[in-house]
Amino acid sequence: MSYIVAGTFSGLLMASICGVILPVILFRLYTDKAVSLERLGFRGRPAVIMVGATLISYPLWVIVGILFSLLYMLSVSSTNDAAIIAYRIIVIAVGIAVVAPIILLLKRMLVVLMLLTLIFVADFSFLLPMLSI
Repeated sequence: MSYIVAGTFSGLLMASICGVILPVILFRLYTDKAVSLERLGFRGRPAVIMVGATLISYPLWVIVGILFSLLYMLSVSSTNDAAIIAYRIIVIAVGIAVVAPIILLLKRMLVVLMLLTLIFVADFSFLLPMLSI
């Protein structure tokens, strides 16, 4: 049970961090004339996009956190330490795989997206195991 609580907390923390970083990204996208949001497929006002992203992000990150906590529970139940190292490698690989296409679309947001990826890796590979103990 503590694994699910730890995953839920890690997911809520990640959703809160995304709630802080997303307005910065949207502001930079709307003020930057080189990258147009209409070209990327967004046709709404920034406030509507922000509210929609916030409403979607909390349940989505909680589900991601619970899935990673269940994966961590499976790696802890193994008898060797290689499973925990494999768990951390999976977290890093998922973080890179998710952010790589976004970086290709938004090249000017490289620093912000890399910071978000580092926070993701730190949250799910270091904080989640500490919370589930």
